[in-house]
Amino acid sequence: MSTYIAFILSLVWILLLLGATVFNYLKKRSSLFYSSLFVLAAYATIHLINVQWLMPMPAIESIKIHYLFFSGVQVVIAAGLFWLNRENLTHIMGLAIFLLGLEALLIYSVHIDRNVIALNFNATPNLTDSSQWILWDIKNILSTFNNVFVVTSVFFAKVYQVPSTPEEGDALAKEMEEYVMTWPDSERKEIIMEALDQAQQAYNFFTEDGMVSRTHVGKTFLLEAVKLARYEPGCQNFTGIKKVLYWLRS
Repeated sequence: MSTYIAFILSLVWILLLLGATVFNYLKKRSSLFYSSLFVLAAYATIHLINVQWLMPMPAIESIKIHYLFFSGVQVVIAAGLFWLNRENLTHIMGLAIFLLGLEALLIYSVHIDRNVIALNFNATPNLTDSSQWILWDIKNILSTFNNVFVVTSVFFAKVYQVPSTPEEGDALAKEMEEYVMTWPDSERKEIIMEALDQAQQAYNFFTEDGMVSRTHVGKTFLLEAVKLARYEPGCQNFTGIKKVLYWLRS
């Protein structure tokens, strides 16, 4: 990938992350807001360092630190995203963190290939662009793909956001019960119906002293039912790509 294309793509990712940050702030998605803000700050800082320090540097000097710098950056971003989302980690965020780790490993491998020992068994390290081989291409492809994945992960809100009050929870449990009742008989249906029944009992049969604990129990059962049913109010027909997207957000 040429330096100019990388420069333009870097600006595109920054603009998309800025949009995600504003969107998450307006939607009051606190965890995603901080995640997108963190990645935006990281990408903007990386872009600035690249423009002001790495790009003006002579190529022979830049190669010595370029890959080490970007490998370390991926580790920092992965660690930051994991810490920010550790209690509410979605599949898509988990995949983004995994790919960041894989990208860090590949970038470090290219550093070894160009500065220490050729990993394709050449006699000397692959210092010049003319000796480029498939490892470099895989690294470039993964870097571009992973940027898309990271940006997407901070747009996708987690599903399973069930109401916190007994009245709202009970209403949702009844709505789900009507929906699940239309399914063919199966073990999954039975488990969901049992979880919904337990949720309604917890919501409706609490004492004044036990209101908080009963609400928590009801929410726990309702949450499990929502997971198993892949349920979201107003959007229950999950087939094809919708099912995949739902899984990524879960």
